[in-house]
Amino acid sequence: MNKWIDLTILLDKNYLQYPGDVSFKVEEEKVFSKDNYNMKRLTTNMHIGTHIDAPKHVLDLAEGIESININQVIGKAIVLEPRIINSVINTLDIINQYNTDYKIVIIKTNHTEYLNTDKYYDYPAFNRDVLDFLIENNIDVIAFDMPSPKYVDEELLEMHKDLLSRNILIVENLTNLSKLDKCVDFIALPLKIKGFDGSLIRCVAKNR
Repeated sequence: MNKWIDLTILLDKNYLQYPGDVSFKVEEEKVFSKDNYNMKRLTTNMHIGTHIDAPKHVLDLAEGIESININQVIGKAIVLEPRIINSVINTLDIINQYNTDYKIVIIKTNHTEYLNTDKYYDYPAFNRDVLDFLIENNIDVIAFDMPSPKYVDEELLEMHKDLLSRNILIVENLTNLSKLDKCVDFIALPLKIKGFDGSLIRCVAKNR
């Protein structure tokens, strides 16, 4: 029986956050030597490490991450490895490698090799025509081993708006994609916190 593979980035003192974001902060609230138990306090935004974006991230909505249907982020996924030419992800490769049975698409770019370096945030971009592919195939989730989706030569959040306004959820900062076969079972469960625009997740997959 195949085992679950952890696709989640480890958050620790060495994690280099997105430029301009406040780094997460861990404080000792209770310590065993003094209080006979341990408890830590975490201060962070929800767009750090492996996480999922809710539509509220870029849209003026009342409902947040709690409104996501968990069935949308659990299921069969297909792993696609398109060519990257001049830092642009090849849409035709995505189309040619895709199988219509899958509503969760994982894009493998091997960009995680630069994790915790400045180069990690100089990442490949998509051509706008990838949106047509995602819409035509009723994709529920696009996930990748990069910090964010963006179009070539467009504002950073334009692709976010295009995806999330169509309820195509975004999973960012995956790792260990080299361990995956083309077809996997996938789980990316967000925290259930009212009104939040995204959530840290523990993301796992299992080869089918």
